[in-house]
Amino acid sequence: MNIFIIPSWYPTKESPVAGIFFKEQASYLAEYSSCNTVGVSLWGQSNDLLLWRVKDLLLPKKIMNKFSYGLNQKKKIINVAFNLFEFYCPVITWSERLLKGNFNGVLEANNYNFEKFVEKVGKVDLIHAHVSYPAGFIAMCLAQKYNIPYIITEHMGPFPFPGLLNKDNSLLDKVFKPLNKAHKIIAVSPSLAEKIKSFNLPEPIFIPNVINEDFFNVSEKQQQNSRFTFFCLCAIEPTKGIPELLYATKRLILNGRSSFIVKIGGDGRFLPDFKQLATKLNINDYITWLGQLDRNEARQHYQDCDAFVLPSHFETFGVVYAEAIACGKPIIGTYAGGPECIINEVNGLLVKVRDINDLTSKMDYMIENIKHYKSQDIRSDFERRFSKKVVIPELLNLYNKVINI
Repeated sequence: MNIFIIPSWYPTKESPVAGIFFKEQASYLAEYSSCNTVGVSLWGQSNDLLLWRVKDLLLPKKIMNKFSYGLNQKKKIINVAFNLFEFYCPVITWSERLLKGNFNGVLEANNYNFEKFVEKVGKVDLIHAHVSYPAGFIAMCLAQKYNIPYIITEHMGPFPFPGLLNKDNSLLDKVFKPLNKAHKIIAVSPSLAEKIKSFNLPEPIFIPNVINEDFFNVSEKQQQNSRFTFFCLCAIEPTKGIPELLYATKRLILNGRSSFIVKIGGDGRFLPDFKQLATKLNINDYITWLGQLDRNEARQHYQDCDAFVLPSHFETFGVVYAEAIACGKPIIGTYAGGPECIINEVNGLLVKVRDINDLTSKMDYMIENIKHYKSQDIRSDFERRFSKKVVIPELLNLYNKVINI
């Protein structure tokens, strides 16, 4: 089976985590069977060739630097594995408010990548786009041109992103059309599937994000913490519930809890504000700011903590929750969409969104009842639902159904 994958964003050296699950899923598809050949289409979608704002176009020096950088980028094919290729055709893009952001250039680049993949493998059986726009729209155009089926996995959180609605709250055509014409829509959580369906679109199939069970695993050497350790990992912004986590920490202290600590990994422009809030609340002795973590560092903190907590306001899935249970750790999440399909009585607790009292209560319960959560039971529950060996066959089964329609 020859699969052409179009991701809406993708990891780079500057942004190594952006779209990491797109990259990993492509590698798992190739790894699963030597009969699968996978091509990934890249054009610089992860910021390196992007002028973000209209006002950037009024800065001649910035434009010249970007175009100079772009001219130095070469088309290339990266042979990741014998049956996995990344096709890179660089395109400079900018705000769609001016000349549609050079979207025609993006379409041409993906067409070029597609044709290079065909030269290597012959007939392409299926196009798989991640996120309805831009990748889904690109997939729709290529599918029409070459008469090939395509599917879209939607990951938007919240769905749709701001700016993708008409004044009457209907979806813009560039989002609605590719989803409506797709041979199948995949949603990464049941709540996202319901949201997509509410826009008068075909009912999506729920297939979760896949987690590498070989990398994220239960440590053979269990960490013995002198203080109960909560670990949180996210982009440091208000919608991840960081203020609520800080206030809940303060209330735990006021309620008499003293032997615990909250370690928070991640970075973002709100980090100084939240550090200031922690100081204002006089909880600095209970908070450790870890900064940006690479994958190895994240795994170490999952394995070393007693429990994972993230009181997010919305999640389409919640990869970090799944990574934590892969490491055998109990989790605290919110009724925010995605977490409900991950968290159950075996592995953790759900909290009302923005409810500091509820969060405080559940963190207190976790400290008091940690012995009730069994690492191996949590790990087994993860393997049954989110591991490569479960999710990839499910995805390939869907591919075969679409191809044989």
